[in-house]
Amino acid sequence: MMPLINIWGLGSTFGNISKLIKRYDERISRNIKYLIPFLYLTFFGLNNVNKWIQRQDAGSNEPLLIVGTLFEIAFALVLILMAVNINRGMLLVSSFNKDKMNMKVEPRLIKTIQSYMRAFNSISTIKSLLTEQFIKDMYVSSHYGIDNELTTDEMFKIIEMKNKGKAELTLYTIDDYDVIDDETFEVCISREFAGGYKDKIRYILKKYGASWKFDRIIRF
Repeated sequence: MMPLINIWGLGSTFGNISKLIKRYDERISRNIKYLIPFLYLTFFGLNNVNKWIQRQDAGSNEPLLIVGTLFEIAFALVLILMAVNINRGMLLVSSFNKDKMNMKVEPRLIKTIQSYMRAFNSISTIKSLLTEQFIKDMYVSSHYGIDNELTTDEMFKIIEMKNKGKAELTLYTIDDYDVIDDETFEVCISREFAGGYKDKIRYILKKYGASWKFDRIIRF
């Protein structure tokens, strides 16, 4: 089982690195993604050729030695190209996020985001974390359109009712964030729902006194 896990993990690791770098440079991300199949091909090719060489007599394996050498060169070349692209990509990631490394994000703000996402499937429990504008945005983004005759409480009740029949949120990841000012925070979140549907969404949070609330929804 361990070899199978390691084989899967090889592509999965480089695939995740490619996804991370894609936010900053699509060309480098694409290079890494395209190198993954060649990494597998040269790795397994070299491994199999070496096994065949070991099974052959010393005098009859010269052609296999040449093939093995070619696979070694190809494997080394793929590793070098992979390393160069990952290095360039991670330097970009570091450069873009240099300022964020020193950002201080309030624990209360983090807790608000976590509370909202964890209760996403039972949204009635977190109404206190939402502004009226956010409820309006939710109503519009749920494809109900805007109805100026409805109050935000009425809109929220419709959202609650419709939310029960929707696919459940199963996973979320925070992709990016930005401190706009002392009272405004922007966060980009990738979401996965039951049934395989995925999307990305951007939220704006505002500070009200000592508390943070979700204020706007920005769809990609």
